[in-house]
Amino acid sequence: MEAEFPFLFKLVMVGESQVGKTSLVLKISSNYFLEAYLMTIGLEVKLLAFSHAQQKTSKVQLWDTAGVERFRTVVQSFYRGCHGLIFVFDVTNRGSFESLHSWYNNAKEYLGEGKQKLLIGNKRDYGANERRVTFEEARAFAEERGMTYFEASARDDSREELL
Repeated sequence: MEAEFPFLFKLVMVGESQVGKTSLVLKISSNYFLEAYLMTIGLEVKLLAFSHAQQKTSKVQLWDTAGVERFRTVVQSFYRGCHGLIFVFDVTNRGSFESLHSWYNNAKEYLGEGKQKLLIGNKRDYGANERRVTFEEARAFAEERGMTYFEASARDDSREELL
């Protein structure tokens, strides 16, 4: 008999190509890090089960979207029915941070207000000399838009912080 899930949450992960969206999804879902780059074509969905305070198990659909320009119009259709958005950028890539304005405005246009939003600065395991976006700058961006911000690294086992 299939287990009942009182809640099913759809979370859509967006951001530029090569910021580590797929790596974060693999770390969350399988506690695995792949050194080689895998380009997401369109979309990949992972189903995660978790227990919460009422001792019931719920599911999260984590939608890992392609970040390359040619898939942007397809990504917009994935916003439909989502409960929240996860914006991801690479702390060592200034351009990936600057593109968040576009990702945010696009999502706002298709979703309106009221959805939960999270901003993740990925690749925090790189040294301070390689960092191009400060923690304070990213946190300010997030706070101005009503998002929660934290930093993570799929490589250095940030799994507890991501759940």
